[in-house]
Amino acid sequence: MLAYALTVWYGASNIHFLYHKGVIFMQTVGTTKAYLGYMAVFSSLVMWGVSFPLGKYALQFVDVWTLLFYRIFSGMLVALPFLYKRYQPIKAHHMGTVVVWGVALVPVCLMLQFMSLTYTSASIASLAIGLEFPFVILWLYVLYKKRPNRLAFYITALGVVGLALIVGEFKMSSIIGVVLVLGGGMAFALGSVLSDKVATHYDPVFVSAIAMVLGVVVLFVPWMLFGTTPTGDIPLAVFGVVVFLGVFNSFLNILLWAYGCKIITSTRATQMIMVEPLVGAVVSIIWLGEYWYWGTVVGGAMVIGSMIMDSRK
Repeated sequence: MLAYALTVWYGASNIHFLYHKGVIFMQTVGTTKAYLGYMAVFSSLVMWGVSFPLGKYALQFVDVWTLLFYRIFSGMLVALPFLYKRYQPIKAHHMGTVVVWGVALVPVCLMLQFMSLTYTSASIASLAIGLEFPFVILWLYVLYKKRPNRLAFYITALGVVGLALIVGEFKMSSIIGVVLVLGGGMAFALGSVLSDKVATHYDPVFVSAIAMVLGVVVLFVPWMLFGTTPTGDIPLAVFGVVVFLGVFNSFLNILLWAYGCKIITSTRATQMIMVEPLVGAVVSIIWLGEYWYWGTVVGGAMVIGSMIMDSRK
């Protein structure tokens, strides 16, 4: 485990340099700040989209708790330097918001989503995660008393019917899997709604690093209790997938999402959420060879359609 940690740490030593060089390059080719925000959100959603098929592949060789812990642990190793380089004192009245934001986006969201993959396919999970926008509406009302309009209820109904068609072709285990995915979607929606407040007051890099540390703290005990795969039994290729999921699909994703929300607001960012299920479903079919029934195709189209309608309302 020490060798693994040192390898990831060494590979992460240039992340800070590459991040700044990438931003400078995009700015020199004439991009605007808003464009950078949209690109950050889009890139984040694409990487989140491939996490379901990658997770499904890795779960063939490793149990879900070991996969989750090493994923977040890898991301934390990359994030640790930023806790020092980008340190900002968190005000007392913001502490609870930052903690809830970090716990919702990292350990809770990822735990529920990856647990779902033990019950259902990656393509079904990818499409189900598209039904996150009703939870955004819910959290906006609970936290800020923003009432949804009537169209929002119609859009949600369309998405729910689509989800029922997706699940209808499958057995009870798929229903459990979809419920777990929706639970992760609810946690992600909470984190998204709070992203505006968190990213407005604090450096996105710094708070993203905090989120990764919180993830390791929350998942350490479940991993110790329920993780059954010895580290030495994990194939090297699977370790590579885990590191990719931790560095790119966790830390960098949270960073890009927070950065994008800071520029274009979480409301506009969630309007692009349809990218995630599309990428996940397509990659699952092409790479994992998963098969779609008619209900999956029609229901998936309804879910994606409801997301598009939500983005235009």
